[in-house]
Amino acid sequence: MNPTSGKEEAVYALYDTGADTDYISTSLAQRLGLRLNKEFIELSTAVGEIAENMNTTTIRMRSMDGMYEAAIQDCLVGPFPNSRDIPPAKRDWSEYEHLKEIEFIRLDANVELIISSAHIESLIAIELSVGRRKQGQKAIKTMFGWTVAGSCGKKSDSSASVAMLSVEDKRLKEDLQKIFTSDFPPVIEDELQLSREAKYALEQLEETIKWDEE
Repeated sequence: MNPTSGKEEAVYALYDTGADTDYISTSLAQRLGLRLNKEFIELSTAVGEIAENMNTTTIRMRSMDGMYEAAIQDCLVGPFPNSRDIPPAKRDWSEYEHLKEIEFIRLDANVELIISSAHIESLIAIELSVGRRKQGQKAIKTMFGWTVAGSCGKKSDSSASVAMLSVEDKRLKEDLQKIFTSDFPPVIEDELQLSREAKYALEQLEETIKWDEE
C-alpha cells in the first residue's frame, strides 16, 4: 500500500527468514506510485555482494484479512530476483494428500514482495499440516494465510534455490563516525589536520570499537 495515497494492490510474497530487509519489485512500486529515494547500499546475497546506489521507499504491508499490518521504511526496490517462484496456490498438489484440501489464497498476481525476518512474528504457525515423514512439504497457516515450506522438488539436476538479502547499514556507521570525530576538532593552524593528541585518541577509538557484522 502507498502510505500517502492509500493506493493498494494484492500480490504474492516470499518469506525469506535469512533477509534483514524487505524488497519489492520496481513494477509494483511504479503501479502504486511510490516515491523512490536513491541511497548507497551494500547488499549481500547468497552469491555475492553489491555496493551501489539503489532505490528505497516507504510502504505499508497488510495481510488480506488485516490480521497483520506493518509500516516499512527503507524498503528496497529493484528487479525482482525470484520472479520464477510459483505461489503455492498455482502449484499442483494432487499427489500430496495433506495439501490437496488446503485453501491457498488465489490471486491474479505474481510474487513481487520479499518479507524479511523483521516480520518473523507473522510466520508463527497458527495451524500446521505435515503429511508423511518422507514428504518434505509442510503447509503452514501464517498471518498471511497458508504457505508451504520445505523442498518441492528440483526442476533439473543443476537447479538450486538459496535466498538471502542483507543490507550493510552504511549510514549508521557514517553517523557514528561523525560523533567520534566531532570530539576532536581540527587545530586552528590547519583545519585539514587533527592535533597529535586528537589523532591518538581517535585511533584508540577505532581500534577498540568493532562492528558486529553478523
